[in-house]
Amino acid sequence: MKIKRFFWCYVMAFVAILCGLIVTIIAQDAQDLQNQERVLQKEIALDAERIKVLQAEWSYLTRPNYLQKIINQVEPDAKWMIIKGKDIVAASDLVQSIQSQLAMAESTDQSQSAEEVVARTQ
Repeated sequence: MKIKRFFWCYVMAFVAILCGLIVTIIAQDAQDLQNQERVLQKEIALDAERIKVLQAEWSYLTRPNYLQKIINQVEPDAKWMIIKGKDIVAASDLVQSIQSQLAMAESTDQSQSAEEVVARTQ
C-alpha cells in the first residue's frame, strides 16, 4: 500500500513538472509572438509614413504647372495641352462619333474623302 502511494506521488509530481514545463514553453512562445507583433507594428507604421511621404512627393511632382514647365524645357516647340478628366472619352464613343460624322459628311458632300473628315475631327 505504501508503495502504491509513493508511486502515485511520483507520478503526480512528474505530471506537475511536465505541466509546468508545457506552460513555460507556451508562455515563451506567446512572448515571442508578442515581440514579433510589436516589430511588425513598427514596420507597418514606418511603411505608412513612407507611403504618406511618397504620396506627397507624387502630388508635388505631378502638378500641372510643374509638368508643363518640364515639358517646355524638354521640348519647347512641342504643342502640348493639359487634359482634364472630362476630356477623356471611351473608345466606343469616339468610334461612334467618327462614324456619325462620316455618315453626315457622306450624305452632305460626296466629294470629301473619309480621311479629310477624320482630319477635321482632330
